[in-house]
Amino acid sequence: MSPAGSKLFYAKRYARGVCLAGCANIRQMLYTGPDIASLTRESHSLSRLIHVYESNFVRLMRLIPSLDEFEGSVKSRVADAMDLYLSIHERTRYTTTLSLTYRFESDAGLVLEPNARIRVYHDVRSVELLYHTRRRLRRVTAWRPGRRRPELERKWEMNRFLQKWLGFCQRQGHVFLNGTAVNVDPRLLDLKYYSLFGEGSVFGAGESVV
Repeated sequence: MSPAGSKLFYAKRYARGVCLAGCANIRQMLYTGPDIASLTRESHSLSRLIHVYESNFVRLMRLIPSLDEFEGSVKSRVADAMDLYLSIHERTRYTTTLSLTYRFESDAGLVLEPNARIRVYHDVRSVELLYHTRRRLRRVTAWRPGRRRPELERKWEMNRFLQKWLGFCQRQGHVFLNGTAVNVDPRLLDLKYYSLFGEGSVFGAGESVV
């Protein structure tokens, strides 16, 4: 082999070795890097959940900018959309507890869904969904090492639902404002009262714009 040919031969072997080493490094990164499950666990971390709480505060304030001015129960009416009902349950120095829901009547009686009970933390500008009556789409399995903890997963699913639903309500045009929100009789949203006395006892009780 000539000197020139020898140099070309070793240059090709060197280039092939660099290529194989590079491919091996890429394979190592693919197999030893974070897999999809670990990325999902990270996305459902406590810090991310706190971001959802803060996002829900912003969305709720857009939906109910006059929150401090409401008491009792009111509803928002939008053309071609279901009425959205707001009830104020409790106020403290730093929190407000309220519910948002749709109202259905069926042969089985009064149905409130999702009947979302929400707590607003004014001092830290966060909103948490405490519970709702929306049907669960999947069951959270028991926790074991390497799997998300059930309580964190439950809070994540609930508050992501709230985040999406608040956005949906805004896109429909719902907003609770003085001058547009309509006062309603709280008994219309009382399941126990409705089961005892029915719609007729509160029908025509009167509505008025706040």
